[in-house]
Amino acid sequence: DSISVSSSLPPIFALAGLYLVAKEGGVSPQRLRGSVLQAPLYAEDCGYAMQMPFNLRLRLSLDSMEFCARNMPKFHSFVEDTYFFSESGLNVVEEMALGFVEIRHLVREMIKRGVDIDSFAPRIAILVNCGMDFFEEIAKIRATRRLLARMMKEEFGAKDPRFLAVVITCHTSGLSLTAQQPFNNIVRGAVQTLSLVLAGVQAIEVSAFDEAYRTPSKESHLVGLRTQQVIHLETGVAKVTDPLGGSYFIETLTNEIESRIWSMVQDIEAKGD
Repeated sequence: DSISVSSSLPPIFALAGLYLVAKEGGVSPQRLRGSVLQAPLYAEDCGYAMQMPFNLRLRLSLDSMEFCARNMPKFHSFVEDTYFFSESGLNVVEEMALGFVEIRHLVREMIKRGVDIDSFAPRIAILVNCGMDFFEEIAKIRATRRLLARMMKEEFGAKDPRFLAVVITCHTSGLSLTAQQPFNNIVRGAVQTLSLVLAGVQAIEVSAFDEAYRTPSKESHLVGLRTQQVIHLETGVAKVTDPLGGSYFIETLTNEIESRIWSMVQDIEAKGD
C-alpha cells in the first residue's frame, strides 16, 4: 500500500491477483493504487484477447472497472492505451480518435450498468505515444486533455473536478528508433521527452536506444532514466505549467488537432457497430 502497482497483464487477472495478495497481507483494497490497461477494441494489445470474442473482452473490461469503482477507488482501472494504435503507423489524429472511441464506448456501457460516472471517471488515464514531430505531439496532448474534460462534463455529466485533470502518461516511440547508428536514438528519446514535459504529462517511459535491434540492455535503460532526470533536474522546464500556452502557433495547432480528432470520432461512431 506504499507503492503504485501498474501492469500490462490482462486486467481481469492482474486485478484479481493484486486484490487477493492485498487481502492475504492484511492490506485493505481501498488503499491500493496503480493501474491496468483496458483495450477491448484492440485485441492485439493483450495476447490472451486474440482468442476471445469481442463481447467477452468487453465484459471482462467492464467487470474489472465496476469492481474497482466499488472496491478499489484509488486504483486506475481504465488506462486507455493509444500507444499501440500509433506504433502501427497511424498519425496523431487517428491515434487519439480511436482512443476516444474506445473510452466513449466503455463509459457508455458503465453508465448502462448503473455505475455512477463520478465513481470511475476520475480514475481514467491515457497512455499515449510520442513521435518526433515536436510541436504536433505537444498539441496532441493538450487537445486530448481538453476533449476529455469537455466530453465528461458536457456529454456524460461528470461533476467530480478530478476528471478535469486527466492523468496522461507516455512511452516514447519505439517506431522512431533505428538499428543503424543506435546512439542517435538517445537524442530522439531526449527530444521526445522534452516535448512531453512541455505538454504536461504525469509519467514518462523512454524507449531504450538499443531497442531497435535487441532486448534493451541495462546500460540503455539507465540512459533512458538519466534522460528524464537531466531534463527534470537540470533544465528547469518542469517548473512551469503549460509553458507554451498562449503561443499563436501552439494554440492554433492544438485547436486544429482537437477539431480533427473530434471529427474522426464522430465519423467512426456514425458508422455504427
